[in-house]
Amino acid sequence: MKPCEVTLSAFADSIRVGDFLFLIPQTYPYLVRMDFRTEELHYVEVPESFFGVDEDGNPNTRGYCLFRNFLLFSSVNDPQILAVDVNHLERQTVLPGEELQAGGYTFLTTDLRKEAVWLLSADDTSVCRWNPENGEYRRFDCSQEEIGLFDCGFEIPGKIRPFSSMIDTRKGLLLAPARGDCFFLLSKEDRKFHVWTPPFPMPTKPRSGYMRSPFLGILFRQQEAFGVEQGNLESIRYFSMPDRKLYEITEDLDSYTEIPLRFSINELKEHCYGFARRNPWQRYGCYEDYFHTLPAFLSDRLPGNPHCKEEQIRDYSEITENTDGTCGKKTHEEVKRRLFVD
Repeated sequence: MKPCEVTLSAFADSIRVGDFLFLIPQTYPYLVRMDFRTEELHYVEVPESFFGVDEDGNPNTRGYCLFRNFLLFSSVNDPQILAVDVNHLERQTVLPGEELQAGGYTFLTTDLRKEAVWLLSADDTSVCRWNPENGEYRRFDCSQEEIGLFDCGFEIPGKIRPFSSMIDTRKGLLLAPARGDCFFLLSKEDRKFHVWTPPFPMPTKPRSGYMRSPFLGILFRQQEAFGVEQGNLESIRYFSMPDRKLYEITEDLDSYTEIPLRFSINELKEHCYGFARRNPWQRYGCYEDYFHTLPAFLSDRLPGNPHCKEEQIRDYSEITENTDGTCGKKTHEEVKRRLFVD
């Protein structure tokens, strides 16, 4: 792939469309398409206005969905939508409806008939229904809905968004909370927002400090998340982050089935890093998580690679003045020189 200097995650997600796999950029400046038949990579440059960070430098949430033969992208900073033809990779920007008072849109999803696109405004005060083919645009205000916030055990820098995701259902548009205390349903009958109480339990805190998450859960349709080969395309799914449970919700939103998630603990441990350099911004070390715990470290029972002094020195030598142990002393001498001599 084209080398690019990125911070944090280069890509946010992937979407398969026929013989193509699209990598959705998070900080990488291109939309990447891989052709499964030839393994060729093609790049579409994404305008700079579609990238943004909050006041702490973290990438902002960006919406995307597939509509007809186009991948649509939104920006939280700009109300324009970027449309990319999945076959020819031609791109264009369009302005759906009216200018928004604050930025653009955070989430996109198609309606059940695949005839229109739902958009959630970046300030979470409205959802909009837009038909890209005829330009029809309608806005629904949800700014008066009261939303309480939970402590998910994770400090989120910048603006706290009450919604994490949304999907269209036979009963209306369903919005899932990011850290809010309830779901909202924009009813198809009266086009008003109503509180929807999920039939499954909604824990508000993680089971442990190693299972923290910046949001409570995510709502999706299986086709959008996993691709057409998985079957059962139109099922509604909700993944609960605090307890790591997956639910399938019936289309009438009245009942659910829990989908068991089972992992081999031994297999997971075999893939543990232990002491290692994960990437350029996670230098050599052992990063604490569910398997690399403080008690395991103190009792010398960590999985993965054991500590290697030579590897650590070699890695940190790329970013330090020297590795002979005098770096701090030389820095101190330089500070004294500048303060008292110059």
